[in-house]
Amino acid sequence: MQNINTSSGIEKGVNLGFPRLVVEFEPSVFHELFDFQIARVILDQLGPAVTALGDVICEHNLHTDVAVNLLHKHFDIRKFEVVVRKIRDGKASIQPYKYKDDKSLDLLPYLWQYTDGPRGRLFYPLEYAEYLPAEIDAATRQIDKIASSKSFLAEFSKCLWDLGLEDIFGIAALESRRSLIIPSGHELLETTDSKNRVLTLEAVAENTLADSDTTETLWTFTPSND
Repeated sequence: MQNINTSSGIEKGVNLGFPRLVVEFEPSVFHELFDFQIARVILDQLGPAVTALGDVICEHNLHTDVAVNLLHKHFDIRKFEVVVRKIRDGKASIQPYKYKDDKSLDLLPYLWQYTDGPRGRLFYPLEYAEYLPAEIDAATRQIDKIASSKSFLAEFSKCLWDLGLEDIFGIAALESRRSLIIPSGHELLETTDSKNRVLTLEAVAENTLADSDTTETLWTFTPSND
């Protein structure tokens, strides 16, 4: 199942005026992402805005399905490439793959940016996740759920647009993280091999990060009891 270049039922049934969540990759959208070092500087000034976006997610009861992600790239991609995340033994690696050459990957998008792209103002996919056969159905159902939540997509995109944050924050489907192993008291640490264009994510103890120069890139939310 390669939902990269083909149309999908995920797009159907959306009325004019509601932004769509699409699965087809648009390389130009990815190319326009800020490099990580730039995005992290911008984040220092905009961190409180994450709360407003989290409120929208919770108001639509999607806090177990959707997270806010800091939009950025660690490396560029070439023709016919997409960025793919694979999880093995609880650890993740992210790197470009030539999807035209490798049809064996079972991929679904898991990260989107709302932007005025080549096909209009839509939620465009930026990265894809590989799923095992036992995981693909749950991931597909979650994407369908998010895509069919038209009022959420409309309100979230309006919040981004009104705050001028469409280039800074996007949404991530949380099913893509289910098989990551993050023990209690640990956080995910990203390490980049720029030469080979590989990003690894591994859980490390929080107490080892106290003096490290780290940047939060994903936020999950819990509704308040008020």
